[in-house]
Amino acid sequence: DSRGVAMEGIDMVIPRFLRRRREEEISDDDDDMYTQDGVGGLKNRGKGKLSKREVRNIRLQVYENMGLSEAGDAMTPMLKFQQNIGVLRLRIFLAEKRMLAEREKSSCPAARELVDMLRFEVLVGMLIALNSVNMFMGAMTDPGKDDPVIIQIFENAFVFIFLLEWTLRILAYSWVWVFWSPMNFFDTTIVWGTGVMVTWVMPPLGVEATILQRFSALRVLRLGRIIRAIRIMPQFRELWMLVDGMLSC
Repeated sequence: DSRGVAMEGIDMVIPRFLRRRREEEISDDDDDMYTQDGVGGLKNRGKGKLSKREVRNIRLQVYENMGLSEAGDAMTPMLKFQQNIGVLRLRIFLAEKRMLAEREKSSCPAARELVDMLRFEVLVGMLIALNSVNMFMGAMTDPGKDDPVIIQIFENAFVFIFLLEWTLRILAYSWVWVFWSPMNFFDTTIVWGTGVMVTWVMPPLGVEATILQRFSALRVLRLGRIIRAIRIMPQFRELWMLVDGMLSC
């Protein structure tokens, strides 16, 4: 059919070594359950499964969202450049994995239900704000002196809490959550780089973490999550629309 021909043309932008041989022809009325394995590959799952038609529609939607033609030949100069350096392949791969993660049944449904709650986002935002206050108090300590014990206790507690939050999000949406948005990647870097490494890994090894400690101030930027939480709260929706409209003008 026409969609089958479209898929043949679209596959021209996918490298062969990332593509497994298809299960013969994928027909629209085939109800066998498959999920995606890499870019363009299909793998029988059995749990949290999607039909061939759903996987195929996901792939088509990814190409459409990226502005790729069904014939695979009318790419913009920017897309051609991305294809030449390999970035396009990575974008396609991550986009398909993200859509699959959103539509498939989570391996940990309880974690997904929790992280999708508005209250969870608000709670994380409040903890980030408290962490910022704790960091400010620690910055007031005289140079050359250790932070007060209470500040160190709170610092370890916050590192544990934010590592737990990160783990819950990974359990809910798999590793691809890290690459959903720049903010998610930034959160991952902050949690592991300026949290786990600086607080739990480097000190016991006797490694100076001065440079990473300077970047710890970037944790304050995670306060953007509070803004995101407020934006999606029904009580503040009209206020956010008003502010957004004023900024647009």
